[in-house]
Amino acid sequence: MRKALTTVIIMLVACLQVARADVNTNAAPADEYFGPYSQSVLEIRNRLNDYDKLDAREMLDPSVGGYLDHLQLAIRDWQQKYPRDPWLPSMFAHLMREYWRAGQVSSEHGTAALAFMRAAYPDSAETSATVSLIYGSNTALAAVARDETAPAPYQPSVSYQAPAPYAVPPPYETPASYQTLPSYAVQEAPANDVASSDVPPVADDGSGSNGTVPDDAPTPPPMR
Repeated sequence: MRKALTTVIIMLVACLQVARADVNTNAAPADEYFGPYSQSVLEIRNRLNDYDKLDAREMLDPSVGGYLDHLQLAIRDWQQKYPRDPWLPSMFAHLMREYWRAGQVSSEHGTAALAFMRAAYPDSAETSATVSLIYGSNTALAAVARDETAPAPYQPSVSYQAPAPYAVPPPYETPASYQTLPSYAVQEAPANDVASSDVPPVADDGSGSNGTVPDDAPTPPPMR
């Protein structure tokens, strides 16, 4: 009995040592630095905690988004070197919460961080909570996540009605001129168009003259 108990204790100790070795292998060491600004795990955690102390107005400062982008680079470098570190899902969740508070969750870097988190830890509880937080408050981003095309903004249709007849001015007419008159209106009438019966006869004055000047009549003097 005592021998069996001793064997069980030895096996438990061995299992604990193996588990501790696995944890130490998967977790990033405290003295290793990540990202372009050489930030340790403890520094990354502390900086995220510092953003929790800022109010809503301070989080909307434009510089906050840039600092969060630097932290994202450090966390992704951390994940690349230690992908099985158990602290990483909570770090990504914390980062996305700060992006959300800063109004940068729909930015290029914010959406990239969320996509990276969902691809690396699709089944973690932290990923589910983060997706619920962000998509529940951003319907446009939720539509993109469901591979739906965002609806186009409403544009009222503009209809043009024909103007009333009285509102349309009459077409311009060129004034009539000699050149625009028809040919039959400007031609001279031929001599035979007037009948001889229409011309009244000349009354006879008894001089025997028919109204014509004789050939031997003297030429009158010129008028001065």
